[in-house]
Amino acid sequence: EEELDVQSMDDKSLYHLLSESATELKPLLALAKVQGIDVSDGRRQISEAVIYGKKKEIKRAVEFMLQGKKSVKGAMKLRFLREISSLENDVEELRVGGANTTLAVKHLKDAKECLKVGHYTDVPVSLANARNDLAAFKKALGG
Repeated sequence: EEELDVQSMDDKSLYHLLSESATELKPLLALAKVQGIDVSDGRRQISEAVIYGKKKEIKRAVEFMLQGKKSVKGAMKLRFLREISSLENDVEELRVGGANTTLAVKHLKDAKECLKVGHYTDVPVSLANARNDLAAFKKALGG
């Protein structure tokens, strides 16, 4: 994501950005909770943003909100990339064992694309689909 020059923005733009960021964060924080992703650092920064917002220190509030959003997204991205990597290892093992892993590979590509474009809430679905596809092969191969 691009770095914004908060210092040169007017108050109206800052309030809009703050509201927009809060709206974007709600589903991400809910997803992090469901997925068990530690976003405590981001939550702390968001709490600071709220405190500064109540004090009407909008520039500081926006800075903390943007840092919090970056932190939350970073934690989620890291977790999802680890899961993708693990599943890619499973795919390779099963492929070498003769399994047709084409569908699982497609699901992993979908997950990567969702991450790339910032559709974090769609990633777990693709990962679950890949996991389910691989589980069927593992079971069939006695694994």
